Amino acid sequence: MVEKVMETLNQADEKIMGGPDFPVGLVKRRKEIEKMLTESKSLQCFGRFGLVGMGGIGKTTTAKSIYNKMHKKFEASFFCLNIREHAGYDRGLEDLQAKILQNTALNVNKDKRAYDIEHRPQKIEINDVEHGKSILSSELKGINALIVLDDVDHESHIDALYRPLYTLGAKSVVVITTRNRDSLKREQLTEIYEMQELDKENSERLFHWHAFLKPDAPAHLKRVSQDVIAACKGLPLSLEVIGSSLYGCESESDISLWEENLRHLQENENIFGVLRISYHHLEGNEKEAFLDICCFLIGKHEDIVCIFLEGCYRTGQKILDVLKSRSLVSTDAEGLIRVHDQIRDMGRHIVREGKKDRVWEEETANDVLEVRDAFFLNIYCQFEICYMMCAESYISVERREKRTEDGCLHCVVFQ
Repeated sequence: MVEKVMETLNQADEKIMGGPDFPVGLVKRRKEIEKMLTESKSLQCFGRFGLVGMGGIGKTTTAKSIYNKMHKKFEASFFCLNIREHAGYDRGLEDLQAKILQNTALNVNKDKRAYDIEHRPQKIEINDVEHGKSILSSELKGINALIVLDDVDHESHIDALYRPLYTLGAKSVVVITTRNRDSLKREQLTEIYEMQELDKENSERLFHWHAFLKPDAPAHLKRVSQDVIAACKGLPLSLEVIGSSLYGCESESDISLWEENLRHLQENENIFGVLRISYHHLEGNEKEAFLDICCFLIGKHEDIVCIFLEGCYRTGQKILDVLKSRSLVSTDAEGLIRVHDQIRDMGRHIVREGKKDRVWEEETANDVLEVRDAFFLNIYCQFEICYMMCAESYISVERREKRTEDGCLHCVVFQ
């Protein structure tokens, strides 16, 4: 009996998406969207909703909250995370199509379906995007599912992942998060929810919890903290990251540090400039480790990342704890390392404008390594295993991770 209860609890937790430590303003947003979803139930077709807003405003966090509350009400559910990022990989869209299938059509309770899926293949091979669209449309027909398509950014994402869902059951709900409203203009969505910045009260609450772990600022920091909060302009990601970077700086002697951060905030209008302030608070090895994670290690298990960092910088968990405390990285329910896409892009931007000493894209890697006098090195940089040619006179290669079972390095840093 105990084993059955534990198995049930484990299964119930499998689909829960991780949420923020301090969900300030989240309940209000979720209730507004839930009201939209409820009102759509009278329609003859499934509900189709867009969450639109700038990066860092809380689209994914809000979608996760909705998903966690509602997913058990459906036959199947899946949260398709970071589509813009994955679509850039070789066969990225095909892999996402396969994941949607695996977590919905192939995972539906056979007692609720007209067919017995035990006799169906547990993994469907997708040849190309068009083939994937056809299979999605066929296999999802009539299934009442909750599907979230997170960070949709291009017409190709809509065509490959959203339009094949038209055959879903009438009680289904599809939620799309995007920064690019134009990507939704051709789709007849039930409703689009415009994500707004946090108001003054919620901005203060969110910042104070991250900076002080309490709802109010110390008396001697009230004025400058109000100015810092105002400079973050109600953007949850900025409030969280800047607040976390100032955590522990509460003495009167720290006022100059707060004022310095305020000047940087006021000088930087774009989100990269704001987030970069937290990067500058890191020590040397912490900065390098952060860039390694942004380029190579997102989605890897925390244990693997710790081993990697220990091999490079002699300490792994300590660095990871610092990055977590600064809200630069997080760990999901499965122990995988996650980084907000805006923070990831900021880290990669730092690499591109600096020494360009990390390569994570196949096309860029091939461009860098196409030289005459060369030796072969077998590497893996988040794309298919390939042989690349490196000029010994141009770059030196430092191994940053032990060889895996297939004999290949999972990432290489060029210096």
